[in-house]
Amino acid sequence: MKTTLALQARMGSSRLPQKALRLINRRTLLECIVGQVKGAKLVTHLALATSDSPQEKELIAKARGLGLSTHVGAVDDIVGRLFVAAQETDCDVLVRIWGDCAFICPDVIDEMILHFVEHHFEFLNNENYPGGLDVEIYSRDLLNRMNAEVRDLKQREFPVEFVKLSSAKRGTYRPKEMIPGAHLTIDYLEDLVAAEKIYSLLESVGPIFTYNDLVHLFRQMPALASEFSKAERNIEYNRYLNSIKG
Repeated sequence: MKTTLALQARMGSSRLPQKALRLINRRTLLECIVGQVKGAKLVTHLALATSDSPQEKELIAKARGLGLSTHVGAVDDIVGRLFVAAQETDCDVLVRIWGDCAFICPDVIDEMILHFVEHHFEFLNNENYPGGLDVEIYSRDLLNRMNAEVRDLKQREFPVEFVKLSSAKRGTYRPKEMIPGAHLTIDYLEDLVAAEKIYSLLESVGPIFTYNDLVHLFRQMPALASEFSKAERNIEYNRYLNSIKG
């Protein structure tokens, strides 16, 4: 089985511009994420799924230097970008992660791939994990159907909303142990500062840390969670959800 991990990232963040190339203890956020996902044993190919904007030139060059293939599409057409990444890498399964998830854990990715295959899912996520450890897994067939069928522009931007309404066999992977109060995405400058501290504390673990390492660290130092920004997250997505509820 060929499994492509597609890192969704771009340089145009409004809250923390060019965050993919911001430094966390002498490494870019992109390098931190790639370093983590290279520990996932069941991933056969690493890819960057980015926008077709000219401002992605530096990001694309950096990703290629780290050994990722690069695939581009319209900035708000996430379905299209994931479809292109899957098509061009000819994978059976695509794992989607985000470019603001500095704490993505390779063991979680591997566990989810196994769970996905064992249960013959077409879609699997881990929405019960702390924000910043987000993973979605799509079958190739589901991505093909989505690219052909999804016409609503917002559903192409937020594909999980189409999946929820579809007949796709889907599941949610749940953590064995939670990290209370933690939201670990890198959305604001405070998050970057907090990430630098945590990466320093995890240096003794080795070049790659696991979810258990994070759980252990936050159990010892629960106040770390409060060092991340309390500002609103996922603003555009939440606005969309509110609009369809109304």
